[in-house]
Amino acid sequence: MMSNANDPDGETFDPFNNADPFQSAPPSNNNNMTSTIPPSTSMMDDSSSFAPITVNTNSPLQQSPPAAATPSGGENTTFFSKLFSCLTVEAYRDHFDVTTADIQHRIVTSLRHFNDMDGMKEVVLQGKNPDAYGPFWISTTLVFFVAVTSNMSAYLHAEEKDAFEYDVSHLFRAMTLLYAYTYLLPLLYYFIFNCLSFQMTFMDLVCLYGYSLVPYCPVTLLCIVPDNFLVWFLLIGATVVSLIFVLRNVVGVVMRGEDVRQKQIAGPVLCSIIGCHVVFLLILKLGFYHHVKGGGDEVHESVGL
Repeated sequence: MMSNANDPDGETFDPFNNADPFQSAPPSNNNNMTSTIPPSTSMMDDSSSFAPITVNTNSPLQQSPPAAATPSGGENTTFFSKLFSCLTVEAYRDHFDVTTADIQHRIVTSLRHFNDMDGMKEVVLQGKNPDAYGPFWISTTLVFFVAVTSNMSAYLHAEEKDAFEYDVSHLFRAMTLLYAYTYLLPLLYYFIFNCLSFQMTFMDLVCLYGYSLVPYCPVTLLCIVPDNFLVWFLLIGATVVSLIFVLRNVVGVVMRGEDVRQKQIAGPVLCSIIGCHVVFLLILKLGFYHHVKGGGDEVHESVGL
């Protein structure tokens, strides 16, 4: 039976649906908290009506996806991930962010404070990142200094000046020696330090060994003087300064190890650093500044690298 349109209760009869089509269904006690939005009455009358839309607030599609796992199956801090990160351009971008004033300061302070403990980070770098710009140009400059001064020294030792010929191979041998000292030797010690858990990065070692070549730059210019004793004295002095600079910045990292294995290997590591500098001195002297006077055209003798 139909009720009057002016019902005393104030309610109006809906001939199509007794319920308000825009009123949501009461929430259920289920933990999934679903809500149903029924379609409008005009859609219900149509033959192509749509089904009610159900929104599940606890659906896995509404949740943030889990973090993707790294290819190694763990955190991205493994040894090989660090090794491969060295092959990207982004890894070296910050190490070229230096000015001319920074390079000048680092060159001067590496000579003035070569005997300071941890002077590389505290005085030379002043707490900034190690740079790759300075070591590259220092080693490159020294390549040309060694190649030119060794030939000039050979010319001054020659008895027959007209028969002297410039040895171009000194340039390539100097390049091999100095780039190996600046990059391959730090790479070797980086592997050793990483295996022993010593806190020193590859760029720290490159920067340290690169600036340790600064004493050789003025010394090689003085090696032009045709005096064998003076050349030995100058090269030994530069090697001592360079060695002290490296040891004073490495010994703190090596000797602070709390592990028994680290303490046992600290001595051999430091001795190997000393040995590498001695070998570098001998190659530099005998390979570039070792001259033998005699008759004929052979006036310069060097040990091949």
